[in-house]
Formats: sequence, C-alpha cells, structure tokens
Amino acid sequence: MGSLNWTVGGINRDQVANEIATLRTNSPTFRRLEQMAWDKGYRSVELTMGSGLHKYSIADSGQSDKDPSVRQIRISSDATGTLGIGGRQITIGEIIAHELAHGVIPPNVANPGKFDFYRPDSREELWARRQTGAVAAELGLRGFNNADFPITRVPIDR
Repeated sequence: MGSLNWTVGGINRDQVANEIATLRTNSPTFRRLEQMAWDKGYRSVELTMGSGLHKYSIADSGQSDKDPSVRQIRISSDATGTLGIGGRQITIGEIIAHELAHGVIPPNVANPGKFDFYRPDSREELWARRQTGAVAAELGLRGFNNADFPITRVPIDR
C-alpha cells in the first residue's frame, strides 16, 4: 500500500496534522480513501487552512495544475458547517475525508464533464457524503453526520 505525503500549511497546522493522524489510525474508510487516491496517481496532498479562502463553502479540493500527482485541499477557518437541524458542527477530520473522497469518485459513480458537486443530491456528492458518514461513525462521532445531511455553511463572526 502506498502512503500519501501530507503537507499542511496555513493556520492550525498542528491540529490539522493531529486530525490526519487520527483519521489514519482510527478510520478504515479514510485509509481506503487514501489507497484509492494512491491508485489514482496521487502521491501527496497539500492542505491549507486559512481565512478568506471561500465565499460560499467551507472547503474545496482539486488536482494541482502544476503537478497531477498532488491533491490540493483548502479549508476555511472563518466558516464552519452544521449537519441537519439541531445537528452538530462538522469536524476538521470529516472535512478532510470529504474533500479526499471528491478526488477518488469511482468511475461507475462519476459524471465525466459534468460539475455538480454543489448539488447535494448529485451522485458524486452523495458518494462523498457516504464516505464522510462512514468516517464519522468509525471515529465514534455521535448524532447526524454528512451521510444524513448536507453541510450548512455557518460564517464565523470576527
């Protein structure tokens, strides 16, 4: 099994690194997503957390324009998300798993040439949400998770 190299930048680097270590230790689903990323040709992930990265979401990800073996994930520090009415706040680990899942959508689920990740009922988004939900369950996170509800963005006041 290959091992993705994670580079963490921006703010909260230690927290993010601890989240990745926890995911690797406690979540078979996350380890499977990492293996799927490796099998797809990714060798590293560049993760950045900071403010002002997104206007309408809490995170995004994509393949690097400069190096196709690099997956880039950007997480907002000035917004968070909740899961369902009365739901809990999403964790950084769940966000990381969700964005990694977007990079490894299986061919039988993908709609090539169609960008519909922002539709909460699209096949790709539902698949990524189910992976995130499995990770949440493996980490023992109680309450609703991303498999149950899409993320509702909540800005953080300064």
